[in-house]
Amino acid sequence: MPVGVRRTISEVDEGVGGDVNDERDVHFFLPNSRRQSEEESAASPHRPRAFAMSQENLAGFILIHTFQLPSQTGPSQVILLPATKTTGVRILAACRDDSFRYFYFHLGESDSGDEICVTPKARMISSLLIEKDWKVGALSLVPRQLEVPNAPDVVAYILYRTIPKEHVVENESSQTSWLSVAVFNGLDDSESDGGRSESTENSADGDAGHLATACGGKMPFLPHGCNQLIWWKPLGAKPDANVSVLIPGQDEGLYSVAISLEQIASHTLTFADAFTVIPELKNLSASTCINALDYLDILSADGSPQRIVVLSHKARSEIVVGQLNCITQAWTLLWTCQHDSMTSRMRLFRSGDVVDLLVVGLCEPVVVFRNIVTSKRPKATVLPDSNRFDMVTCCDVADVDGDGQLEVILGTYGRTVLVYKLYDDKDPTLLHRVETAFPVHFVAFAPLTGADTSELLVITQKGVHVYSLL
Repeated sequence: MPVGVRRTISEVDEGVGGDVNDERDVHFFLPNSRRQSEEESAASPHRPRAFAMSQENLAGFILIHTFQLPSQTGPSQVILLPATKTTGVRILAACRDDSFRYFYFHLGESDSGDEICVTPKARMISSLLIEKDWKVGALSLVPRQLEVPNAPDVVAYILYRTIPKEHVVENESSQTSWLSVAVFNGLDDSESDGGRSESTENSADGDAGHLATACGGKMPFLPHGCNQLIWWKPLGAKPDANVSVLIPGQDEGLYSVAISLEQIASHTLTFADAFTVIPELKNLSASTCINALDYLDILSADGSPQRIVVLSHKARSEIVVGQLNCITQAWTLLWTCQHDSMTSRMRLFRSGDVVDLLVVGLCEPVVVFRNIVTSKRPKATVLPDSNRFDMVTCCDVADVDGDGQLEVILGTYGRTVLVYKLYDDKDPTLLHRVETAFPVHFVAFAPLTGADTSELLVITQKGVHVYSLL
């Protein structure tokens, strides 16, 4: 259990950290489970039960820290970066003031060695400056399972701008889009140059993140606005094979850009029709703009690798679910269904031995389809009151309370975070409701303060908020 919290500054209000690049020293203390025996670890809770950092206790969660953001610079796009030796999972955000900002918790041992000292860090990334009038429309990290071994973190993002009507050239569009691929290097304190620290407006100490553009190219189409970038690698491909980023277009197309992670700096981006160059997708050719796309690799009963692909298209979204066999390349259409409104997000996830599908619509309750692979008519389970707090803007699936049953986490424009418990034998129930001061842009449940504990991450227009379960 935590034995105390030490602060080296007294003017911090209820655990709320300062602005980006604020160098005030704020620390938490967590149990150092690395020094516990296996018997102690098995007997102790898998996460701390309390943090004395905050007086605020919201529906089973306690706010342990907030990274405040300047007015009107809330994140427009957010990704999570893997943990390092001295940090938990890190946060990279593209903000509305055309900047990239980097948040994380540095982990260090206390003087006694039996606790972990957790120090919040917030930095503005000055190595990548976005030109005036350009905005970040999408941001995505290459998933670890698709990476070349020992490759750096590779980030892709779309920039767009709207040209004033008086400056538009005849027969040209008023909108322009650009795809950039960058390499992110986030040095932690142990890897910095002698631990030197320099504090300026846009550059902090040695653990400031560095985002360097490796390649880029103008997009010959306009991306479909509500979509995220989708990373793709052929099922069963070699570890060093190229990866592709899939981008849905407003012209009802799905475009693919092949990227060599080993030669990324000298790579030339070429846009192609994904339904033509990726065999696995030729059976999923859509007739209208693609609203959402996801896939999950599994092993069948006979041990052969399979890829489950789900796609949503049309104004009243038609959901198509198919299965691809890696060995025979045989494609099987599992089932289709009609949604009443446009689908904004879909998420495939494992629930025990089965695969479930989370579907988020713009104007209706969120639905979880259970056991979508082996069931000819998957059960559609509605999350109660999930459309009560305005539009659902983001989602995540995780075992929040550590009981082996998954929870669905929803963030809404109505300034509320909803956590639902999924059961195998009964309907889901609302487990927690956390209210925020501003609309929610991003939610996740991740080990932000170390591998042996996970926290609820909630990002709103004005800040990055970290909660711990009581």
